[in-house]
Amino acid sequence: VAALTRLAGESRTRVAGLARGLGDPRRLIEERAQRLDDRAERLGLAASRLAERRRATLAEAAARLPHPRLQVARARDRLDALAARLSALRAGEAGRAADRRFRLVELAQRAAGLALRRAADGGTRLAARAALLESFSYARVLERGFVLVSDAAGRPVTARADAVAVGAVALQFHDGKVAARVEAPLPAPDAEPPA
Repeated sequence: VAALTRLAGESRTRVAGLARGLGDPRRLIEERAQRLDDRAERLGLAASRLAERRRATLAEAAARLPHPRLQVARARDRLDALAARLSALRAGEAGRAADRRFRLVELAQRAAGLALRRAADGGTRLAARAALLESFSYARVLERGFVLVSDAAGRPVTARADAVAVGAVALQFHDGKVAARVEAPLPAPDAEPPA
């Protein structure tokens, strides 16, 4: 019992000490209530000031804004000016379109004439080049008595030693090919004939 009494006394002392540190609850509530009233009053004043400021701004904007009839008249004047410019542009564009059509027809006629001249010139040049190519053709050389010698794969044989090494050759004359066999080289024309 003595221990419980002592424990209760210590607890009372501790609670009293803590209560002294907290302060008076009524006084704390009154201070917070005063602060809340102050903030509410300031908020009300700020809202009324803001509303007044907005009213003043709207009044200035309304003073700068022209009357709706004046705005409609200005818009009608701008529209009439744009319509006049559009009709002038249409008239000018119609004249330019006629000029362009005339120029286009003229250019088409010139292009057709140029194409015909180029085709004729191209035909003439082509015929001249074909004749030149024909004159360079080995077939013309074969008609003059020469022969084209080739191996079995169709590669030209251009040296006497190559002909002996290949052995079987094809001889092409101007009117066709014949097969031939090279056995031994002939002596050079200025060499002595074998005895």
